[in-house]
Amino acid sequence: MIRFLTTFLSLVAVVAILSGCGFHLRGQSEEASPLPAYYLDVSDRTFGSELKRQLIQAGGGTASDREGSSVIEITDVATTRVTTTVDAEGRTTGIRLRMELTFRLLSEKGLVLVDHQTLHAQDDLSYDHTIILQMQAKEGELKKSLHQKLAKQLLEKLLQEQANPDKASLLSTTTRSVA
Repeated sequence: MIRFLTTFLSLVAVVAILSGCGFHLRGQSEEASPLPAYYLDVSDRTFGSELKRQLIQAGGGTASDREGSSVIEITDVATTRVTTTVDAEGRTTGIRLRMELTFRLLSEKGLVLVDHQTLHAQDDLSYDHTIILQMQAKEGELKKSLHQKLAKQLLEKLLQEQANPDKASLLSTTTRSVA
């Protein structure tokens, strides 16, 4: 009985100490969300779903109606596939995938906060022509990874815009590339 009581009191003390120091379980934040709900105007569904996932994960959200919401307008998502190396027989042994994303950010009133800005991401893949199906699967994974990188870059731009709304003109003149 004494052992149970000491164990119980020790557990209560640990919980009190952890809650007193500001410790919270993952997902239990009491801070206000740094991102509002955005309406996503995206024609590329794969990128759109990745962006939506990362927005929600970052504490923001998506709006179902364009009226009264800030708008993330993705005007272009382009993928370029370039052969980087070939073997002695002229067969591809390495490729580079490069994605470019062009977007703009509009306020709730339709004002342009960030005008057409381009983000880049690229990665290389060693290619083996004898296992084509596996290479296609790896290429698909690489495209997914590039979508994740671009969505992360875009979220960083949104957070910058939230922190410095008066500096939209500076954001609209820069481009960013991740290798």
